Amino acid sequence: MNVQMEHLNKTQIILLALLVSFVSSVATGIVTVTLMQQAPTGVTQTINRVVERTIEKIIPVKGATVTETKIIKEEDFIVSAVAANQNSVVKITINADPGAGVGGGEIGNGIILSEDGFIATDSGTATTIDQTYYAETADGQIIQLSRVSDKKGITLFKAIVKEKSPPLKLTQVKLSDSDLVQVGQSMISLGDAVATGIVSGLVYEKADGDPATASKILSQIRTSTSQRDSLGSAVINLDGNVIGMVAARSGIRVAVPSNVIKDALAEARKI
Repeated sequence: MNVQMEHLNKTQIILLALLVSFVSSVATGIVTVTLMQQAPTGVTQTINRVVERTIEKIIPVKGATVTETKIIKEEDFIVSAVAANQNSVVKITINADPGAGVGGGEIGNGIILSEDGFIATDSGTATTIDQTYYAETADGQIIQLSRVSDKKGITLFKAIVKEKSPPLKLTQVKLSDSDLVQVGQSMISLGDAVATGIVSGLVYEKADGDPATASKILSQIRTSTSQRDSLGSAVINLDGNVIGMVAARSGIRVAVPSNVIKDALAEARKI
């Protein structure tokens, strides 16, 4: 259909220009989405790390409407993730003589898995069985621990609640699905200190007796910060969910995937 521009009045020309702009925007969006879906994973991860999120908030003002735009940077996600988990990371301490009180020394960190007192740490932290172990929370609670299990390099403790003692006030972490972790994604290590980095590698192991699942079980997450992390520190994604826990494997610090921790907790609850 041919449109004779000279026959259009000013209003019709403006409306036509708006229509063309709208169609162009829709077409651009479709092309962009298609290209993003076809791009390699590494490219999309890089783009996601660089792009900042924009939030528009409509503020009603007498006689007018004002839109407030806020740019959220990666550091805002880091601050939020740390704040959401700092009360869920504990210090693991030992004392051979419980009557002398806590003071035998900090040996590592642990993460609170449940509000009823399950706490996980790396087995390299809790190496001695005949010690009395304690957990010191961020808000100063001192909790005596009972050793529950040692499997796959994870030591699980359960808080000892004594008669007439005050109720536990524990904040559990949110364990993510570690099978969704990808090389190159941002991560945070939270223990004695906070460190940021990326997931630098994923290690898979074979499932015994089942060739169909060979090399499909994630056993280790390697990060760019792990060599400086304390055992038992939480490894968190930018959404504030725990994807792993710092552990020692063959002298190298890695992160035990959160799904392995979930399995260990499920088995411990059956004991």
